[in-house]
Amino acid sequence: DKVDPEALPAAKSWVYWATQEFLQKNEHPQVVLLGSSLMMNPTWLQEAAHLKADVDIVANHRTTYLESVIKTYLPGFNAQCYNFGLPGSMMSDDYMVVRALMRGKNKPAIAVIGLGPRDLMDCRFNCAASSKHFQYLERYSDTHDIINLTMPQFWQRINFVVKELDYFVGKKWNMQVAAGETARQFFQPLISAITRPGPLELSNEANYRLEIAKGVWIAHPASASYFFLDNTAEWRRRHRKTNDTLFANQTQFLELALQTCRKEGIEPLLVNMPILDASKNAMHPEIYPRHLALLKQMSDKYNCVLIDTNERAKFVTEDFTDTCHMDDSGGKKLLDLIGQAIGSHAQLSSSLNAPTTSKIAGRGKTM
Repeated sequence: DKVDPEALPAAKSWVYWATQEFLQKNEHPQVVLLGSSLMMNPTWLQEAAHLKADVDIVANHRTTYLESVIKTYLPGFNAQCYNFGLPGSMMSDDYMVVRALMRGKNKPAIAVIGLGPRDLMDCRFNCAASSKHFQYLERYSDTHDIINLTMPQFWQRINFVVKELDYFVGKKWNMQVAAGETARQFFQPLISAITRPGPLELSNEANYRLEIAKGVWIAHPASASYFFLDNTAEWRRRHRKTNDTLFANQTQFLELALQTCRKEGIEPLLVNMPILDASKNAMHPEIYPRHLALLKQMSDKYNCVLIDTNERAKFVTEDFTDTCHMDDSGGKKLLDLIGQAIGSHAQLSSSLNAPTTSKIAGRGKTM
């Protein structure tokens, strides 16, 4: 706990790049978007459409489009908005971003927590401690106080105890990264001479990559002809049963995130992420009603605004690139709703300390 977390070796993963840019910003963002690729992808793709330029999601997490929407309703707004969506993340990962990074000079005014059913329950997910995002963010915060949540099964905690007793057991990945970085620097001139990485489209494969390079994941301002990838089979596997145990576990992380926001003076904004009717029909029938009921319950309990995007806007198949991920048109609809809520709802806009008042006075907590 006395080691500078920035001095530890780390794989250059999605969470690494997002964290480094967030911590190194001279002007810390006032609005931070949290969530999985359901939040990351459409925000990133819409940014390219808005700027009419290529956007590298690895190197540029700012969303100037959301800034422009907020300014429409709150003319005095003049701050940055940050896209901290992470591929494959769960609510436990979002909590770690809040807990480990959103403090001191890096504390935003508003944390937008975007949640779809999969972000709170995934039949293919093990436990919070198994997430690469979570494992990286642990270097910024001692998590001994939540061991029972991060590793709910006793055999998971046995592995943790072994790592505590033997330093090198828990550091073999770090040592591998350090050795790999040394080798990479040595062979880089040769690699550069024989390879030329080109831009790739973001796909599910991104969730499983341990290291990500700049210049690879590029959003283009004008996409090619529209396509839709039918990944219903994967969606069914992730939602084939209610998995009440994991849902209860991730619900506790949601509560911890909201409690931390309230403690730190951060205004949370809950967003029920858009979903197609076909996606609802492909999951266990109890999952979506349970998901929506939980968000409404948390909104009431912690007195925070909730945007039900499916009630506020009409999302169509053409707004999606697959069963759950949106493209730039879906991103525009999503960010329009978020920006309007922030700029027009008094509970949210007042936290930004903008010099002028909003154009529309928001009423009620659910939008």
